[in-house]
Amino acid sequence: MLAIALPVHAALLESSQPSAETGKSPETVTIDHGPFRIVAQGRRISTGTFPNQGGNPFATMEVTGFSVYHKDKAVVVTHGDRTIARFWRVAVLADAPRPALLVSTTDFHLVTEENGAAVVRSLGRPTTDMADYQWLDAAGGQPAPVASFGIEKVSQQQLPLAGGRWLLLSAQAVLDVKSLRVYPVTYHVPQGRPLQGVGGPLALAFSPGRTQYVTYGSSVTLVENGDYVTGLSVVDIPTGVAYGLPLKPGEKRFRAMEDLTPRWFAHYYEWRNDAGGRERLVPRTNAGPLPHAGRLEPHTIRLAGRSGTSEYPTMTYVLYQATERLVDALEQFAVTRFGATRGPRANAYASERLQAQGCPGGMEAKVYLGSENEMRVVLEAVGSGYDDRVACAAVIEKIGRAFDGELARGRYQELFAAD
Repeated sequence: MLAIALPVHAALLESSQPSAETGKSPETVTIDHGPFRIVAQGRRISTGTFPNQGGNPFATMEVTGFSVYHKDKAVVVTHGDRTIARFWRVAVLADAPRPALLVSTTDFHLVTEENGAAVVRSLGRPTTDMADYQWLDAAGGQPAPVASFGIEKVSQQQLPLAGGRWLLLSAQAVLDVKSLRVYPVTYHVPQGRPLQGVGGPLALAFSPGRTQYVTYGSSVTLVENGDYVTGLSVVDIPTGVAYGLPLKPGEKRFRAMEDLTPRWFAHYYEWRNDAGGRERLVPRTNAGPLPHAGRLEPHTIRLAGRSGTSEYPTMTYVLYQATERLVDALEQFAVTRFGATRGPRANAYASERLQAQGCPGGMEAKVYLGSENEMRVVLEAVGSGYDDRVACAAVIEKIGRAFDGELARGRYQELFAAD
């Protein structure tokens, strides 16, 4: 890994006003990286809260703006009709073969030095979207969750960007960090090909040879037999062109994009090389149905207050296309495996309340009906206090993971409704 020298020089902004909350003024920090000098300038902006949301309309928060200099000359990006010299974020590519920076507002731009001059390459067309990025080869060699750069306070420790070799930027380009080679891509299947137009910005799977990644397109496409279907699009990185595979909700135990896990892909699809040696995703022949499984869904409750926004991370465990008998099985599992105790129903629509150690407000397995009377069972905290719900999240996660383990072994499958 390339060593990054980040000497820091800090000085208070003469024009910055101290925060009423902290009494401190934002700082300007200068960081040297190879031939580049990064200037991170703090400032305060309104939080944008409104009195009717319980917030202080005069509250502010500190954010960081960036400038980049090469040999004392400002690095300026010209992109479409935009000229940009101040950025929301500057990231140091930690594993690059030579000093390289990613600068962004809503778009990404690669900054390097060639023949003693600063070189800027814009990665994709101008947009007003968030600057989203995703490592394609994170843990286990598969895609990491999408992350974003925006207007926020950034510390020096947050500048290095690492996590893999292949970096998908705003779904428009793939950057090979090891070589700094850029591959323009589009996830939409081009016109004239089966499932034209299908595709999505989120990478779900990465091929073993690191040449293709898979997305899901929720838009419907008319295929040759007259059916309207959704589908997978597989992006070939060297060419930047995608091809499509049909996938309807209800097929292959698939109802929502969250079902498209590495385990799901490995069960229903495989990678083969075509006659030209290119990787190709194809359905497995004679792949039986996967066992039904649940899904852990984290949520964050955000409440605006006088001192800012408070966040409460919670968790639910969801079982789709369930039956009433599955509710009873899940409750009994929590009692038998985790020592939960049954309590009275909270209302006519709820099952018995479950009390367990570490979950002060208790849990309930609630039944919800979706479209076409699809039943789902949700194990969730029911405590009246937000802190109680946060505490219960760890308990629900343990129960959900353990119950999923039983489902993977083939237990309780008869308690799900037919596809």
